[in-house]
Amino acid sequence: MIDKKIISTAFHEAGHAITAHIVGWSINFIHIETKNSKLLKGVTNYDFIGQDNGFIEEFGCHRRIYCLIGGPVAHAIHDQRSEITDEYLSADGKAVDQINKTLSQNGIEPISIHETINDLAPLYRTVKYWNAITEVAESILNNDNLYIEKSEFEAIVNKHNLIILKFE
Repeated sequence: MIDKKIISTAFHEAGHAITAHIVGWSINFIHIETKNSKLLKGVTNYDFIGQDNGFIEEFGCHRRIYCLIGGPVAHAIHDQRSEITDEYLSADGKAVDQINKTLSQNGIEPISIHETINDLAPLYRTVKYWNAITEVAESILNNDNLYIEKSEFEAIVNKHNLIILKFE
């Protein structure tokens, strides 16, 4: 039997990965690291494919924040929570805070975590997107190494015909 934290982490990482796809980035792999069947961490490895022109570029930062928040949103929906608390944001929330601090220091208005959540949560509650997130999570969990590679991920998003958001 798989630990509940590992299952939740699979949904969390699937949320990061699906979000990366819809902002125009690709995924190299997703992996859940464990030791003695206990969760260590989840990793979603992005390929920014040239769309993130420097850390300060506004839309690149917006894409990063979407990707960071996509994990906690999927995690909270999986756990049937109506709100996303600091428990769900954890390291992802700290990374968003750092991005926003850097934006502010460079005269760019910070990006609201709550607005990003409000953009993603309704989308991820639709059958199409939730089915894709679930399929990615189940693919991770069904792999003996808790790993999904780029080609398997791409096959899933292509099967579900997920849109790519426009950042202009």
